[in-house]
Amino acid sequence: MGASRRITDPTQNPSSQCVPVLFRQNAKEVQNDNQCFDPAASRTVVPYYELRSKLAMEGQPPDRIAQRLEAAYARGELPRRDGVSFAYMWSADQHLASGIGHWHPHMMVFSPYYKNAMLGANAFGAPLPQVTDDAGTPFAVVVIPVDDKLAIKAAAK
Repeated sequence: MGASRRITDPTQNPSSQCVPVLFRQNAKEVQNDNQCFDPAASRTVVPYYELRSKLAMEGQPPDRIAQRLEAAYARGELPRRDGVSFAYMWSADQHLASGIGHWHPHMMVFSPYYKNAMLGANAFGAPLPQVTDDAGTPFAVVVIPVDDKLAIKAAAK
């Protein structure tokens, strides 16, 4: 699936695991965003992203991908999301996708069934919390942008 996954735990504390994952957005483009997931998101969210990436690489259109993900969730083929979990994207070099490109470092709160109105209906791209993906579904994502000065820049080689 084009994903590189490793668990990094510098403190050897299982509650502080980070799972950086690179996903392919589609067959032509690698989504360079190196997300770090907490243990709950590693179990419940990463399988969703892996299936979504696989379907995109197969050339499925976005509507069909959404239908297949919903069906897989309903059949229990994806882990249930009963509570919130977290991830972050701190890279100064992240590239989310064509048409979006670089964006701010941010926290992601995987918040089942959240809708943007629950957070103040903030506009996409605003420097405020907002539901960006799959509002009202088990796959809803709240994004909280943080100061660009906190972004981690890649080391020069």
